[in-house]
Amino acid sequence: MKAQACNGQRLGSSSETLTVTFSTPNGQETYAPNSESDFQQFHPGSTWTLKMNAFGVVVSVEQ
Repeated sequence: MKAQACNGQRLGSSSETLTVTFSTPNGQETYAPNSESDFQQFHPGSTWTLKMNAFGVVVSVEQ
């Protein structure tokens, strides 16, 4: 969807956050890839190894 401004209005800055949700034996884990091209490598049903930090946050993934 593309935003449009009406007469006399300007569009502000925009941003998006892409996230991937993994189902694990311990529940769901969420990961935010660094770019859209990184995000595009994830496909439903694919298998990944998650690297977690001491706080239980996914910090990287490997296929």
